[in-house]
Amino acid sequence: MLNVVIPMPLQVVLDDVGWWSGEDGHAKNEPFRTGIPRGHVPADYAAIVSLGRQLGMAPAGCFIIGEWDTKNLLRKLPRSQWMGEKWDNNRWVGPWLEEAADIIRSNRDHFELALHGITHEFWENGKASRAEWHDCYTGVMRPYDELHAHLDMFATLLDQHGLGPFPTSFCPCAGGFRWGAGEKGIDGLLSKFGVRYTNTPFHHMARARATQHHRFGIDCGVLTVDRQPDLVSWFELSTTPTVEVYGPIAGMHWPNILHADPSRNEEAVAPWVAALRAIDRRVDRTLSRNTADCFTQYVHHLCVRVAPAEPDVTFDFTELDALPPFASTGEFTIKLHGFAADRFTSEDLDILSMQYKAADSNAVLKLRRKTKSKTAKLTRIR
Repeated sequence: MLNVVIPMPLQVVLDDVGWWSGEDGHAKNEPFRTGIPRGHVPADYAAIVSLGRQLGMAPAGCFIIGEWDTKNLLRKLPRSQWMGEKWDNNRWVGPWLEEAADIIRSNRDHFELALHGITHEFWENGKASRAEWHDCYTGVMRPYDELHAHLDMFATLLDQHGLGPFPTSFCPCAGGFRWGAGEKGIDGLLSKFGVRYTNTPFHHMARARATQHHRFGIDCGVLTVDRQPDLVSWFELSTTPTVEVYGPIAGMHWPNILHADPSRNEEAVAPWVAALRAIDRRVDRTLSRNTADCFTQYVHHLCVRVAPAEPDVTFDFTELDALPPFASTGEFTIKLHGFAADRFTSEDLDILSMQYKAADSNAVLKLRRKTKSKTAKLTRIR
C-alpha cells in the first residue's frame, strides 16, 4: 500500500524585525519593541539569513520600519509614532542601516521581508493604543485613509534603502485584525499594494463574516491563515520551541533566535535549525521555501483528497477548485514513505522534482497540475 500524503507546510515567521532600539517602551507611551537588554545590530539580520540558508528557505522577517526613517518623514504621520509632529529619528541614522540593508538585499532567497508596520502602535490624542492596524480590543480598523498613508510610507522607507519591492506577506501588529470587510476593510487596502498573504491568530481575530474554512479565509485576493500561539515568549533570547508546532506557521519573535552577545548569534540559531529540521524529516510535514510556497501548499493539504490504490495515487481537486483561483499556484508537494528506488509518471501532472531522503525513508515530489480536470493520477513505476 502506498503511504502518500500532502504534508502540512511550515514557514518560519519572525515578528518585530526592523527595530534598532531593543527597549520595550510601552510603559512610557512608546511602542512595544523587542524587549531585549541591548540595541539591535546588523548581525541580528545576518542571524535570520543564517537560519534560512541552513534550512533552505526564506524565513519571513515581519518588518517594523519606523526607525529606518533617515529624513524624519514620519512627522507627516503624527499618529503613527509617539513624538507626533516633533518626530526625530536621528539617533538611529548611521552606517548600520546600509550594512543591514545590504544583508537583506544580498540574501533574498533566505530573508523574506514581510509587512508588519511603521512603529507597531497607534497614537490617539498622543496616547498609545494597541495596535497599528486595528484596535486589538474592539476589532475596529484605524481610519482607512491613514492606513493607506501608512502603507505609502512603508513603501517610501523601503525605497530609501533599496529594500523593495513591496512585500506580498503581512502579519498584523499584536494580532489586531478584522477579516472579511471587503474593499473598505484591511484586505481591500492591502490588496492595492500587492499583499497576497496574511497570518494572524484566528482565536482573537474579529470577523465581518465567516471565513471559507476554519483555518483560512480569502478576501479581496488576500489569503489569510490561522497562526497558532507563538512557540516561545516574544522577548526571550536564545530559545528553542517547547511545544508542538501544530499549524503552518512557526510563529516567534526576532529575539528568539538572537543571543545577548550578537557575536554569538549562531549559538542561538543552531537549536532552531535542529528543531525545524526534525519537523521537516516527518512524512506529514515539509519546510516551505517562502510564504507563497507555504500558503499554496496549505490549501492543497486541507482541500485536496488523496486516494492511494497501488500502483496509482489519485488526487481529487474538487474542494480546492471551489476556491478563488488565486488561492493556489498549482504547485504542491507530496511525500511517500519507504520508496527508495521507485519512479513515477503522470499524464495529468508535471513532476517538477523528486528527491529521496534516505535518512527519513521519504520520497519528496514537487508536482504541478497540467489540466483543469478535477482529478489527477500519479503512477508508480517499479
